[in-house]
Amino acid sequence: MVADQDIPVKAMAQEQKSNQVQGVRVTDTEGRPEKFSGGLENRDKWFHWADACLCYCSKVYPGLNALMTYAELHDQVITLAGMPGHVQQLNADLYTILRHALQGHALDILLTAEDGNGFEVWRLLCLYNQRQVPDAVSSKLTVIMNAEDLGRGNTVD
Repeated sequence: MVADQDIPVKAMAQEQKSNQVQGVRVTDTEGRPEKFSGGLENRDKWFHWADACLCYCSKVYPGLNALMTYAELHDQVITLAGMPGHVQQLNADLYTILRHALQGHALDILLTAEDGNGFEVWRLLCLYNQRQVPDAVSSKLTVIMNAEDLGRGNTVD
């Protein structure tokens, strides 16, 4: 009788392990980024929100943040065609996360992309929001340039 009771527990454990391998872990809400609406009124929140989103995605789906960074730097439309199966699954998982985290103008951006294409949505969000925050981008470049000067023994005023 005890052996019969163990079967559902073993089946649940196997199913949970299978879900983790397939990347179905969207139920993990700890650290999930808050809602982001985009638009000019929220442009100062973009970098903080994007960082929180990258951290969450990295925690829930190891390796996804590297693909997101690639998508951010990609200068052409990202399509699902030719994408390997495991990358398509991560892409769909990212789309689901973004679909739950976006509202307002940011959600409008999601709706313009190919359905289920999280990498293209991320690329478009980065393109739009980083273009809207020139001071933040320019200050990042200033820090990088100043770090190079400090490495040569120069001081930064």
